[in-house]
Formats: sequence, structure tokens, C-alpha cells
Amino acid sequence: MQWPQTFSRPPRRRRSASAPGALLIVFGMLLAVTGCRQLPQKEWNDLEALRRELRREGLAGYLPDDFSRFEASFAKTRHQFAVESNTSPLFRNNEELAAKIAAEIAQALRLREHGVAEKTRLRKLEQEAIEQLENSVVIWRSGTLDPDQRRLIARIELQTANAKAFWQQSEFLKVRDLLEDIDEENAAFQSQLEGLTERYRNPRELGRWQLWAKRTIEWSRNHKKAALVVDKYNRQALLYNAGKLVERLPVDLGWNRFPDKVQYGDGATPEGRYRVTRKKSGALTKYFLALLLDYPNAADRRDFALAKRRGEIHRRARIGALIEIHGEGGRGRDWTQGCAALSNPDMERLYGIAYLGMPVTIVGQLQAVTEGRK
Repeated sequence: MQWPQTFSRPPRRRRSASAPGALLIVFGMLLAVTGCRQLPQKEWNDLEALRRELRREGLAGYLPDDFSRFEASFAKTRHQFAVESNTSPLFRNNEELAAKIAAEIAQALRLREHGVAEKTRLRKLEQEAIEQLENSVVIWRSGTLDPDQRRLIARIELQTANAKAFWQQSEFLKVRDLLEDIDEENAAFQSQLEGLTERYRNPRELGRWQLWAKRTIEWSRNHKKAALVVDKYNRQALLYNAGKLVERLPVDLGWNRFPDKVQYGDGATPEGRYRVTRKKSGALTKYFLALLLDYPNAADRRDFALAKRRGEIHRRARIGALIEIHGEGGRGRDWTQGCAALSNPDMERLYGIAYLGMPVTIVGQLQAVTEGRK
């Protein structure tokens, strides 16, 4: 059919898209949207695994403040993850959640690194502290201790042993707590020790001891004979001959080493200028060899009487006697009733040199009073 020229041909009607095709298009769009909004599940699993590792290794105790902040931040992230999990994929904010999880993972890795470093540092410091305490206990036990101090040292020794056991089990936080307790016990012991040794810092006492030693050395030089000076604080006997120091001999002293002797049974070693009155050997002594001193001398008796008048000691107290330089020493601790004990080899050499009337001066602490060496 021919249409008039004044009319144009009507356009053909387009066929509408089929229903299945439209559904496929919509489904594809949804897949595209939801695929971009998947939860960062793998990253979240990695974060939880890191957190479990930190807890299993016990690193939280080494950096408690940092771990507290991490736990607070982790709790917020976990809450956001739960919220996003229950939200339609069309409305999730997964990008923000993924960024937070990534930041948490970075923080956890830093904490692991710093926690391990702190654990290693603490391990070394605690090892040094335990070794120092063990050495100190040995030294303290070799010195003068009253019953209360011995009980205090026993507690320190027990706590040190416990700390060492925990250290060997890598329980370094428990070791840290124990060492803090030991520090308190140690401070109490040092305070008591300070009271005992206070007079060893007294200029008057130091000057008096210095003068005694100086006069003894001068006597040795002038008379060309041997003389002995016992230094209680440093636990040594210095042997002079003709004014020259020829030998230093380690000594064990009275169990109450630091004070001057006041009365019978106080366990202190007397201080003063004495002389040998008798040389004892064989059946005359149970301590291998012995040199009996003239304690108490006139000065000791005068001080004893004055202490009684002042009420410093009981009116029925006795002054004591039989102070010797004898053998069976070398034990590395103070154990005698007031005598100075040398090892048997040292005592044998001294006994061979000693003579009746030989000066033996006992001082609390001897400063540098040597007139040269052999």
C-alpha cells in the first residue's frame, strides 16, 4: 500500500524485554553491590588470632597500659563488626570497618614486638638481681647477726629461692612481684645494719682506732719486733714486723661482731690495745693453737665499772675473760664468743712468730695505716 506523500510511515513498536531478562539484570546489579560490601571476615579472624596469641603468651602484664587501650579499642571494633554483620549488605559501611580492623592488627603486632622485648629485658634484670641477692645472703650470713636479723635473712633467702624457681619457669611477672617484696625486707635489714655500723662512721671512734693502730706500728718499728692489728669491720688481722706490713690474715670474729665487748656472754670481740700473755698448744687448747690476751685490761675494767654505774648493764653482769687469737677459723663467718679465729695454716705461721708480750691491737675499723710492705 502506498501512503500519501503528506504522511510519513508510522514507527514500528519495540518489543518489550522479557521478564526473565529483567530479573537477571536486577540480580546482577545486586550481586555487584553486595559483592563490594562483603564483611572483612578474614582480617577479623586474623585479628582475633593475634589477640589470642598475646593472651596465651601472657604479654599483657609486661605492658599493662598499652594492652588496656588495645582491649578497649578491640571491644569497640568487635561491636561494630557485630552491628555490620546484622546489617543488610546494601547498607553496610565495610570500608570503615576494614580500616579499623587493619589498624587493630597493626597495633597488636606492635604490642607483640614490644611485649617480647620487655619480657626479655625483665628476664635479664631479674637474673642479675637474683644472683646479687644470693651473693648478699652469703655475705650477710658470714657477718654478725642477732636472732631477729637471722630470721629476716632467712625470709630473704627463702623468697630469693622462690624467685629463682619462678624465673626458671619463665614466670617473670611473678618474679617481679617477689623481688618487690624482697626489696622491702632488704630495706628493713639494711636499716638495722645501719644502726649497728653507725659508730664506724663516727669521726671520734675512727680517730681513736687510728691512733691505737699508729702507736702499735710505731712500737713495732722502734723495737724491731712483730705486732698484730685486728680490723673487725674488714675481718682481717694485719701482721707487722719492724713497722712494715708483712701479711694480711682473714679472721672470724665474735658472733656479735660490730659492737665493742661490754660484758660476759655478749658475743662481741673487744677493742683495745692488748698483749699476748700465754701461748697455748696441744691439750691446753681445743682450737689447734692459741694466743691468750690480757683482756680485760685496766681500761676495760674502768669502762665496765662506768657502764654499771650508769645502769647501761645489769649490776650482776660479769666482764668476761679468756679472749684469744686461735685456730679453727677460716669458716667465712663470725661464730666465736669474742675471740679472733684464723685458719690453722695461718695460725701456725703466726704462732711461730708470736712471743709473750707481743702487742695485739683490736680496732673497729682500720683506715690506711700501713707503713710499707715487705
